[in-house]
Amino acid sequence: MAIAIQTTWKGYVIKCIIFTIFAVIMLTVPACAVKNSEKISAQRGEIDLRSYNFEQKGAVALDGQWEFYWGKLCTPDDFTRGACGKTDSFVEVPGIWNDTKIGAATLSGAGFATYKLRVHVGCEARKLGIKMLDVATSYKLWVNGSLIATNGTVSNDSQSAVPQYLPLVASIPDNEVQCTTGERYLDIVIQVSNYHHRKGGLWESIRFGRYDQLAEMRERGLLLAFFIAGAIIIMGMYHVGLYLLRKKEIATLYFAVLALMMSLRSFIINERILVHWFPAVGWEFLAKMEYITSFSVIAVIALFVGALYPSELKKIPVRIIVAIGIAYALLFIFFNLKTYSVLKPAYDVYVLLGGGYIIYCLTRASFRNRKGALIALTGMSAFYLTGINDVLYNAQIINTTNLAPYGLFVFIFSQSHLLSMRFTGALTAVENMKEELRDLNKNLEQKVLDRTEELQAAFEELEAVNERLVETQNLILEELELARRIQHQLIPRVPPGNLNIAAHYLPMEQVGGDFFDYIHFRDSDNIGIFMSDVSGHGVPAALITSMLKSFILQAGARKENPAVMLEYLNDNIRIYSGDNFITAFYGIFDFIKHTLMYCNAGHNPPILLENDSIVFLDAAKSIPLGIMEGSELRLRGKEFRNCERQVSPGGRLVFYTDGIADIRKRDDGDAYYGDTEMLMLIRQNCGQKPADFIEKILAHARAYQGRDSFDDDICLICFDV
Repeated sequence: MAIAIQTTWKGYVIKCIIFTIFAVIMLTVPACAVKNSEKISAQRGEIDLRSYNFEQKGAVALDGQWEFYWGKLCTPDDFTRGACGKTDSFVEVPGIWNDTKIGAATLSGAGFATYKLRVHVGCEARKLGIKMLDVATSYKLWVNGSLIATNGTVSNDSQSAVPQYLPLVASIPDNEVQCTTGERYLDIVIQVSNYHHRKGGLWESIRFGRYDQLAEMRERGLLLAFFIAGAIIIMGMYHVGLYLLRKKEIATLYFAVLALMMSLRSFIINERILVHWFPAVGWEFLAKMEYITSFSVIAVIALFVGALYPSELKKIPVRIIVAIGIAYALLFIFFNLKTYSVLKPAYDVYVLLGGGYIIYCLTRASFRNRKGALIALTGMSAFYLTGINDVLYNAQIINTTNLAPYGLFVFIFSQSHLLSMRFTGALTAVENMKEELRDLNKNLEQKVLDRTEELQAAFEELEAVNERLVETQNLILEELELARRIQHQLIPRVPPGNLNIAAHYLPMEQVGGDFFDYIHFRDSDNIGIFMSDVSGHGVPAALITSMLKSFILQAGARKENPAVMLEYLNDNIRIYSGDNFITAFYGIFDFIKHTLMYCNAGHNPPILLENDSIVFLDAAKSIPLGIMEGSELRLRGKEFRNCERQVSPGGRLVFYTDGIADIRKRDDGDAYYGDTEMLMLIRQNCGQKPADFIEKILAHARAYQGRDSFDDDICLICFDV
């Protein structure tokens, strides 16, 4: 007995160590990722960026000491004329002006002020911009006298002031960079007023750098926000369907409510997406929605965990947590933000205590070997730790970033997996019952009369379940249609520029794993053509293609070198591809040299039709993406290499996936379309326009296999050079 107890405790210790490491990684990695490796701060109203390389290092946060003029709305002209006088103080940005001492007075959150910072840059720094997040609660921003950004209405009167949260990226005109008498600087002047929030001032970092880099930073933020919100919405709708099928599983309903509520919150706070979609919606209403979705989360989690583990999380503590959450929600509905934002510190304590108690109950459930309790504990702990980080960050105690969305995603994903385990257990129980029924059937004649009524009732219940399954199937089909429309947004819908090029994309199901894109270059007229094929079909393959699109958008200068580009995609996609792999081809056509530089990762080699001859571009073919790391590829001599091919004017390039090449003949299963038929058709129709050429191939392929539908995703590109 002693040996058994010792073994059990050893297993628990190992599980706790693994969980702790995972939670720490979830808390620290995203925070480290957003920090600039080189910390530069403003000192006494000035920041020196003359030696800072924006091209290599990216944008920089204008954190540090700014000049602060309390109770004054100074314009750049006022500073030129000396009308604003000397600065009242130097304040830290990001930060709030609450509790700042101006003379004998201590400031509250309400009021107005002017911030000023002089930024020294080099003359080579051009096409600059500023990325603004939230300001409490309205502002005007000038750079060297030019008004480039506003949010809301700034005023010295609470009646005329209008608050607004609208993140933006503003461009600084190049002629505003002063380079006379050796002095290179930009004077940034920001008027801020606040009468609607407990806190006032520039409470978020202001990013400064090249405009295109800042715009790309915002696009990445939007992409991440859409990915997280979309994934959570799908999980929420899926569990709504599960609840409709089995209403006794009330935990699935609580989970669905939590997921949908958090997806709404993600759209509210992440880059303020809802503000951009619905600019007419009032600031107060959106602020209330932000607080309600935040302050209700602990109550919903308590209901969810209480439904899963009622022996550990009793009804009375759940009711107390829910009652406090409802009380906060009512305060938010009936009072304005300036009033209920005062209660935020008390709510933070409520979250810490309530979340800590839930973690305690989940820990007890784990030690009692409750099914899935360790998974629930891991997800809740990740959410709890990131929530603590956000509380400290929003209170200006630490300078990291908001991590709760990441923790929330981990929590919802883990709980979704937990619920899936429970439903799998239910299905296993059904299968066991099936075996028992098989044994009972041996004596069926003796029991048929006794069981007739029971079987009739079971039949009626199965009919009802079947109807609900049809409803759920329709719901899933609607979600797949939404996924299809989203995926089609990733595929180019029109050819680039005036090129003589045409493409056709046809997934086997509503969504597929084939993908192509046209790559444009800022400094040249060259065109890049990317094509890939994910192993498998359906939603998993479509998710991998969406990640490929995301990584291509973030590739930067790597797009100019096919081998470097494919190595970058391989290193990034490998950890997400699971058991899938991706064949890919990337080529860049140079219109001046009339050459095609390309690299192939296990993809079908494109066909070059030139001077009535057909050539396969199959040189230096490497293995598909997502299988090996770059170091292992180089060790095996399979690293990605570039090849270059001269293409005569009037030549034709045909790019395709294996969905068209592997079509089998209707009366001969060993004959493939790509062996002879496709090559013959390419040669016969070389004079047709690219769009007509593709339609001809597809029509011929359908006739070849004897039916209209295909067994794989189809992707074709025809490019006349």
